Amino acid sequence: MDIRRSARVAFVAAAALVGLGTVGAVAASAMPLPDGSGRAGESWNHRGTTTVMVNGLRVRTGPGTGHPAFGMIYQGQEVTILDTADVGGQTWDYVRVANRAADGGLSGRTRGWVSDEFVVRNY
Repeated sequence: MDIRRSARVAFVAAAALVGLGTVGAVAASAMPLPDGSGRAGESWNHRGTTTVMVNGLRVRTGPGTGHPAFGMIYQGQEVTILDTADVGGQTWDYVRVANRAADGGLSGRTRGWVSDEFVVRNY
């Protein structure tokens, strides 16, 4: 699994280096790995600890941008994926904030939905 994590981090980092911005990073993070794994609905979508890769990732009441945000989490914050959902081709993770309070003011163990595009799995 470390190979998958490394590959995903490398894709996102490379996109940032060449100036593709968020659109490029989103496209790169959604690419399947050379062995064909990593597509939505496959091995990426299971419980485990992830690390937030951006500052100000909105935590929402439901999966999708149509649901209101009630807080933010920041780069380096760890969250645990409890469930996933596919909404309009985009993967959303139902997460629990780590035991300690998040930098964005959310209390530890808060639950909410975040876009899967901006987290990297630690497994």
